Amino acid sequence: MANLVSVLHLLFIAAFLPSLGPAQVFVSAQDPRPNQIYIPPSLSPACAATFREIIPCSQEIILVTRGLDPDSADLPTLCDPACYTALVDLRVRQSQVCAGQTVTIRSGKIYPATIRVDALLHTLDVICLKDSSDQYCSPGFRKYYQNYRSGNVSLEEGCAECALKTWQAMLNSDFSYRADLVPVFSSIISSCQATDYPLTSPTPYVLGTTTVSHPRPSTTSVRSSYTCHGKYVVQPGDTCLSVSRKNQVSTYALIYINKLAASCRNFPAPGTEICLPQSCSTYTATREDTSVSVSQRTGLSVEQLQSYNIDLNMHRGNVALPPLREICLSPPGEVATTQSWTRVARPT
Repeated sequence: MANLVSVLHLLFIAAFLPSLGPAQVFVSAQDPRPNQIYIPPSLSPACAATFREIIPCSQEIILVTRGLDPDSADLPTLCDPACYTALVDLRVRQSQVCAGQTVTIRSGKIYPATIRVDALLHTLDVICLKDSSDQYCSPGFRKYYQNYRSGNVSLEEGCAECALKTWQAMLNSDFSYRADLVPVFSSIISSCQATDYPLTSPTPYVLGTTTVSHPRPSTTSVRSSYTCHGKYVVQPGDTCLSVSRKNQVSTYALIYINKLAASCRNFPAPGTEICLPQSCSTYTATREDTSVSVSQRTGLSVEQLQSYNIDLNMHRGNVALPPLREICLSPPGEVATTQSWTRVARPT
């Protein structure tokens, strides 16, 4: 099964739709601060109103939908049945109120207005899978995936219940279905002599394509910075924030290239060598910060901030930014010798 290394990578990335930013108000018991994500301006007022409804889901689901790994300890909160039920109910309402309305993303692809809630439900369908012993599959599949990429997966790992269930969930979803991978999965099933893993043929989700008349700033150069540009040995007491601040790097980029959990709760132990992305002039986001407030404090436009920080594309306007994280105020790879912005003290 070594030939699956490249195709599994593509399938795994597709499953979490990193180009899409969900839009909803998230409030959980762990963090009662509302966090609303961008609402497409093309939607009718009645349809847009459904995006303002409060959903009892962990805000971390936003980062997981963007492709970051969930922390094992956070899975019970992320997979709260109340969250999933609320999203299903919302999906029903949106399919009625938003019928016939569409959303166009930067690539020009046109999707139904329900794209964001569908993306959230798909993310939960994948990360909340459990095996027959009632254990979450996500942590084990992450290790399986990493072994596949290095070509060191065993037949036992490949035939594990969670591996097969995750493959099945991805290929049965219209978000991550790929016809060319169906025979690959069939080959795995045959090698494992497994049964009860049927596949469907999902209806294509994309409704069409169009030319984007006002494209957003290119993030190609920023994406290239999300690779290893240096090494750092973890010191006692280090956290995602302290390391990103000490090395003047984006916290999101640090998490992304080191495949850390989105919450960064289980940071690598002292002595561990980790990768550093390209450095930049950084700013520590507070709980009160939004793209607009940071723009006003620094003199940078919101578009500049979003072009330097891919993760901010889903935190637009007056939407709260992830708190206590370093964001870039200059293109990755460029560090200003003097900072032209002034921090504003947090309100007391």
